[in-house]
Amino acid sequence: MDDPPATTSADDDSIRRIRAERLADVIAADSGAAGAGHMVRVNHLDRDEARRVGDALRRLVHAAGSLHVALLVGQGGGHHETTMTTDRAVEFRNRKAGSLCLFVPANLVDAAASSLGNSFAEINGEDLYGRLLA
Repeated sequence: MDDPPATTSADDDSIRRIRAERLADVIAADSGAAGAGHMVRVNHLDRDEARRVGDALRRLVHAAGSLHVALLVGQGGGHHETTMTTDRAVEFRNRKAGSLCLFVPANLVDAAASSLGNSFAEINGEDLYGRLLA
């Protein structure tokens, strides 16, 4: 019996891109129903997956401009339009500057990140995979 053809890195990249787009669709549907001022954090995705899904979600909601999407980084993580520290996330929430979807990577070590639990609705990243299959 012949072995199945090996996948290439281009195949792997394509699979990751499609998965990220589908996960972004699910998150956008949840966020769109929530309304203005909604704060949500997506937990339990590794940093690379969180970045890919965040980028896909950003492209998806770009036209509407109603949802800010950011990846949580540690305090020394620098500033970029697509990243946010915990302090900045709390400021965003307090200013009521719009709706925010904040991706919290599973491997992030930031003691202050736990403060987001009380004021941001949670989307469990692991549960998103199950919703894709349902």
